[in-house]
Amino acid sequence: MKSNFNVTAICETLNLPKQKQDTSYERASALSDCRNKYLKDIKQNWLSRVDYVIVIDPDITGGWSYDGIAHSFCKPDWDFVGSNSILYQQLEVEDEILYRRLYFDSWAYRELSHLEPHKMATINQLEFHRGRSLIKLRSCFGGVGIYRSECLRDVEYGATQHDSGLVDCDHPFLHNQMLDKGFDKIYLNPSQITLYSPTDYCV
Repeated sequence: MKSNFNVTAICETLNLPKQKQDTSYERASALSDCRNKYLKDIKQNWLSRVDYVIVIDPDITGGWSYDGIAHSFCKPDWDFVGSNSILYQQLEVEDEILYRRLYFDSWAYRELSHLEPHKMATINQLEFHRGRSLIKLRSCFGGVGIYRSECLRDVEYGATQHDSGLVDCDHPFLHNQMLDKGFDKIYLNPSQITLYSPTDYCV
């Protein structure tokens, strides 16, 4: 571990085989193990000193909206706010290049009454437009998530495999614990945009 006044970097060489981009229990568990490493450091060194924790995945190809994050802090009374994760998928139709907009982070997305994962193709079709009110959910993430610090005190990431074979990944697993502890103000902010497609400014 290397640190200075502003930055602490936790580095580890795992030499693990490259993970398939699937929804398996094995992948969900591996992702959870990685996330629990930073969560442990946050709990030990930061949680008592900060009001909020922002979790950002650094592999968001198109970046994220600073205005969207600021917009979330303008909204009162929430425990967690996840992002509107957008991917523009390139299609070829009769020699013409077209683009289809998709909601990207469908595995972490869970509507209030839905205890198991949704069909990804269904969630991919959702469109949340900037300026719309926050949407209350059971779980979401989208590459950037903001937590009230208190909500992270007694929870951890993990994975669950349902009898149906469907798997809860790291975020629904943690959010289920939040819900059990009464931290039920979990929202998606349509204005807190993350872009999973490359853009000229980020290349």
